[in-house]
Amino acid sequence: MSNSERNDSTDPHNDTERAELLEIRKKYGKILKKFHKEYRTWRLSLGPIRVKAALSSQHIALIFAFWHAFAGAAGILVFIFWQAGRPLGIALVVGSLFGMGSFVSQVWSQAMNKERDLHNKLWQEEQMEFVRELMTEVNDIDERLAKLNETRNDKS
Repeated sequence: MSNSERNDSTDPHNDTERAELLEIRKKYGKILKKFHKEYRTWRLSLGPIRVKAALSSQHIALIFAFWHAFAGAAGILVFIFWQAGRPLGIALVVGSLFGMGSFVSQVWSQAMNKERDLHNKLWQEEQMEFVRELMTEVNDIDERLAKLNETRNDKS
């Protein structure tokens, strides 16, 4: 360790700067945490009734999936154990299957869109470079053709 390095580590100015940076970092961390919490907060208001919860889209998807699984299981139990309620049990099972089917199709659609976006982002730069090279070639050919036309016009 050199003399200047030793002096830098014991310099009170560095300690003050480090403390200031840590304080700023702490303040920014609080702001980001508040932003993240606000971003994930889900709200529902129906007139005077207001519901607010910190739920992400994953939480909502899990609630949806569990609700339909519960409805399907309840439908099976109603069908098996309650003779008079068999039509209700069948309706619960069929409804939960339709609900899960629509949910899966939405998830699949979103996944396909994300894949397509990622593919486009990954190959966009390569495609742009190809187009740039192609345009450069086209411009070179145009310049050469212009020179050949000038040469032909000069000869005639």
